[in-house]
Amino acid sequence: MNRYGFNNSKNSIGINATAVATLNGGSISTVFVTNAGAGYTEPPTVTFAGGGGTGAAATATISDGVLRVITL
Repeated sequence: MNRYGFNNSKNSIGINATAVATLNGGSISTVFVTNAGAGYTEPPTVTFAGGGGTGAAATATISDGVLRVITL
């Protein structure tokens, strides 16, 4: 099991959300939010870095200005 992180920023006060993606068999299987951030007025764009793969996509959901869930 490998882990790769991502960071994003689309918020009004500059506290970025962070998460860790878990790979299983070479594909992303789960994404765990490690810091929900603060001040989001719209969902951040999710990007993945590391691992050497291509084509991974995910959608962020916010509520009350913080990141709640990442959906693959």
